[in-house]
Amino acid sequence: MSSRRAREGARGSGSSTRSPAIPHPLPSNIRDALQRLPKAVEPLSRPQPKQGDDGSGSPLARLRTTELRAILQHVVALQDFLFTTHDSDVPRASADVLAHAPARQALLRLLAVSLRLRRHELSGESGSRQELCAKIAEGVATTLFCTLMPVGASTDHPGRSLRLPLLRSGALHAAARQLAELVEPLAAGAAATAAGAVTAATAGVGSAAAVEAVQGPVGRPTAAEGQGALTEPVVAYAGSLLVLVYVVIISGADPGLVSGTAEALRTCGELVAALEDSQVLEHAGQALLLLQLHAPGQRGARPLDQATLDANWAHQGLWQMVNFLGERADGQGTSASDGRWQLAASLRAVASGRCAQHAALCLGLPVLCDADGGPAYGMPPELLAALPMELGASPSGRRMGAFAIRRLRGMLAMLQLRLGTQGPPGRRGALGITMRAGWLAVASARALAAEKGSSGGHNSGGRCSGNSGGELEPPRRIVPAPAVFSVALQALQAAQRHLLLETRPEAEGAVAEAAGWWRLVAVVAADVLPHGTLAAELKAFGDLLIVSEWESAVDDGVLSLPPEAPLDTAAALEGGLLRCLERLLRRAGRDPQGPESVVVVRALRGLADGSLWPFVARLLAYGEPRQAAALVATLRKLLRTGDPQTMVPDPGAEWSIHLRFLWAWGYVLHAGVDWALAEPWEAELLEREEGEAAAPGSGPSPASQQLLRLLSCAACEWLPELSRTAMAVTHRDLTTLHTMMRWLPLLAARCASRPCEPAGSASASGQDGGQHDCQAAADDDCGDGGGWRALLLEDLSPVPLLSVALQAVPSLDKTDGGEFTQAFLRDLVLSCCAVAAVYTGQAPAPASAAAADHAQGATVGPAGTAGPSGATSLPPLPWQAELLREAATGLRNGGQRELAADAEGLAASLERGGGGTFCVALQRCPLASALLPPAEARRRLLPCRCANPACANLEGDSEADLRLKACARCGAVGYCCRPCQLEHWRAGHKEVCGRLRGGGE
Repeated sequence: MSSRRAREGARGSGSSTRSPAIPHPLPSNIRDALQRLPKAVEPLSRPQPKQGDDGSGSPLARLRTTELRAILQHVVALQDFLFTTHDSDVPRASADVLAHAPARQALLRLLAVSLRLRRHELSGESGSRQELCAKIAEGVATTLFCTLMPVGASTDHPGRSLRLPLLRSGALHAAARQLAELVEPLAAGAAATAAGAVTAATAGVGSAAAVEAVQGPVGRPTAAEGQGALTEPVVAYAGSLLVLVYVVIISGADPGLVSGTAEALRTCGELVAALEDSQVLEHAGQALLLLQLHAPGQRGARPLDQATLDANWAHQGLWQMVNFLGERADGQGTSASDGRWQLAASLRAVASGRCAQHAALCLGLPVLCDADGGPAYGMPPELLAALPMELGASPSGRRMGAFAIRRLRGMLAMLQLRLGTQGPPGRRGALGITMRAGWLAVASARALAAEKGSSGGHNSGGRCSGNSGGELEPPRRIVPAPAVFSVALQALQAAQRHLLLETRPEAEGAVAEAAGWWRLVAVVAADVLPHGTLAAELKAFGDLLIVSEWESAVDDGVLSLPPEAPLDTAAALEGGLLRCLERLLRRAGRDPQGPESVVVVRALRGLADGSLWPFVARLLAYGEPRQAAALVATLRKLLRTGDPQTMVPDPGAEWSIHLRFLWAWGYVLHAGVDWALAEPWEAELLEREEGEAAAPGSGPSPASQQLLRLLSCAACEWLPELSRTAMAVTHRDLTTLHTMMRWLPLLAARCASRPCEPAGSASASGQDGGQHDCQAAADDDCGDGGGWRALLLEDLSPVPLLSVALQAVPSLDKTDGGEFTQAFLRDLVLSCCAVAAVYTGQAPAPASAAAADHAQGATVGPAGTAGPSGATSLPPLPWQAELLREAATGLRNGGQRELAADAEGLAASLERGGGGTFCVALQRCPLASALLPPAEARRRLLPCRCANPACANLEGDSEADLRLKACARCGAVGYCCRPCQLEHWRAGHKEVCGRLRGGGE
């Protein structure tokens, strides 16, 4: 095994249960070294003079040369054994080494005394005692980091048990002090060099200012030539020590390395305490860069390269631990949650140190510059040249290797952890770097698609530099497919933390900046998301889409939206969120097992706490009308494509994506019907119902009007599918039934009221003529030309639907027995009475009280039924009267006596055969009056749609983009595809088409 090896995949922890006896598979020389090492370190126990009496800091430096050579012989044997063992055998070999308890204790003792060595005790000529000390220290550090986290080790590997002892022993504190002393002359030389540099003016998003290396921003730290040069053994030891430091951090920060949450939190607490007290991240970051500049071509450069890799791994591990703590804090008790958030805040503070941030930038920025050709923000060429791009053989072609990707992701992780905006590169610089990384991932995904002969989703432009205008330039280096989505996601997460809209939304440019971020989100969803494979990353991307903290003007249940979109909403819509969501939904509908499905399900689950309605309402109210209507149409197709039998929740089972769709759109409709209107608008609508004119310019805002138009469209599009599903399932879906029953009385009231739209309303296309359209809708609706009665009685099939709902009455007590039961019974009876009134032919309500006095032709019978003059008998309603009486009993027990009486009256009418018109007082509903008739809503919002009513075509990214082909025979209608034309032809268009060709009506 060599130091090239990255310790990916290590999992679990725990102490070893092995016997101290040396296993037989070990070579004889290794067994001999393990046996002899404890004896060799015994001289360290000799009485020593007080520290400082002879200028020494470590007992190791006071041993005789022969004693040092004996220790070195055994340590080198163990080091070489682990380095030459095949990677797949390292877990077993390292476990066998650590299983020898006396040798393990000897190694830990040697580590303790090695960390006390002073710089003058390590630097000496070849063969000197100082060189022997340096080589022993290097061998001990190397042996321990090889055994601490070997690749593929089992959960009971003994190396796991070393984490907490190393964190608690003060090893990181001693390592920090030693690293600071070792590079002190290098830092002094760098400071002297920087002192002579002229600070450049800040340009763009970064600064080229020269600063001291110890301060950590992206400046110009250089080694001082000829000052305090370190010998190769010292550099090699420093590199191995850096690796050990970073491996200890990695093992403590990775929750996957522990067997349970409690152990992970305990380990994290110890790690945070050690990092805070020792400031080892700061010292390690400074030392790593100075040593890389000092030791090009030396033997010590090899462990330094490994340290560079592990530094990035440690940086990313800290970011993962912060995420882990955030996840565990959610849903915990107050004290437990506060403790986890405090740990996360402490980790962020530690990672925000200037030297740690500086090191991460210096490691990752060269990779980004090499890939996209962008600016280095003042990073000196000598540092760019000193840091290796890859370890081992460079990958063929333009693709990045694993080392370069690790450096890029380590930088993004640290920028995401960064607190505050002080120090270069500043907030704008950090945002620019992270956005560049995101656009690099997009450009890489498009290059990968081009290699496969696919054009990808190139409609959304953007440059790798973060300026999203125009087409992307091909990158010089490509992030390979397995890593491209990971890089894009991490870049988006890091960039989001540096958006001005998050902290100062009123600042100039905040909305444009956030819109650029949303634009990148949309392009990543289009081009990069198909490369996503890890469920955790796909879910994290779904979290980015949730804007659940939007300040919502609809949360109070009153439809009174401001004319202008709130800033966060405006930024999201300008960045293309509406179209992005529709694209994701359509792709998820086409492939329920694809990555888009995971993203959509995560987003819907995240909005399940009541924030779904405000989220959707904002998009529909302020979005581009045609695109918002296309989203509504797409959602209907998603409901249509699902198998109803998969849309019933199975306790304990994961919901299917179509069940999520059913729940989500049903919830939106359920929430929308509960809205009240702002008082001025409600008064205006009631005046319009009574035939009075309202003053021009009064009434709701354009956003409120657009939302109502789209809510009308959504009701027309979604309710028929919800009804079909509720009747088709073998097990009753009470939630969907309840949603339907919330809308049936409103639609019945709409059939009995005049259509109204506030004065000054405009069509969805933005053209004038809102009052003309409203009047046309009113004229159409007088004869149900608007389609309300057809929607209610035909499309929604309310009679069989309510039969299904009535069948659920006997089981309601078993289902809930409380608030839901009473709400269900209330809405069931209201729906039955309202539908019965419309079904049996109740006339529309008079326009005014005066008109009511002159109403003719109806006589009310004692049973609550009425028959208009000359009315013909209607087929009786098939509902079971005894079920209505059972519902009445439940309502009466719940104190709803008036509704119980209505149920009894309807039951009595059914028992007499249901002849005549059933009369019921249809309540005034301003919201019903504000809804557009179905035909009008579709004409305004969806003027060009497939003529096949059963169209379920989800091809393409948007319903608005579907190209229709006119019917070849009549040319009067268009279809999105050949199957839709054939289906519509068989469904009856053949006859209509013939009449149209013949000139008939």
